[in-house]
Amino acid sequence: MAEKSGWMEKRQHERFLAALKVGYRIIPAAEAQTVLAQDSYRETTAARLPMISQASPLYEAVTQDISLGGFCMVSEQAVPARTVVEVILTLTQTMTALKFMAEVVRTEPLSQGGSTLHRLGLKTLAIHKEDMTRMEQYLADKMGNP
Repeated sequence: MAEKSGWMEKRQHERFLAALKVGYRIIPAAEAQTVLAQDSYRETTAARLPMISQASPLYEAVTQDISLGGFCMVSEQAVPARTVVEVILTLTQTMTALKFMAEVVRTEPLSQGGSTLHRLGLKTLAIHKEDMTRMEQYLADKMGNP
């Protein structure tokens, strides 16, 4: 890891500014452990994956930045750190929806226009290989056209 001004850089992947539409559902901890223990999540195409947590409502958010390892999003919902979520991320250029599991690793309130929003940092936990390839292509395009 690179050292900068007395602190250790934790990010492994370059981040790019991107405002992308995100839908997410909170997955109960026990259910998340069961799903993450199976390889099927990585091996099944997004179109064939069932919604994991039907009991949880679908929340909407917008990304601020994105990388291969995760992303930062702004949401109206407060979500505690260590919460696992099922994410549906829409790539704007192709209108392709990627579906994967991520963990909230950071959360902070944001005051904006008299209301409180929440900035959430997420780390990708499980993603299908084809969706990872789509993400890599999207980020490569962003690198070529910042």
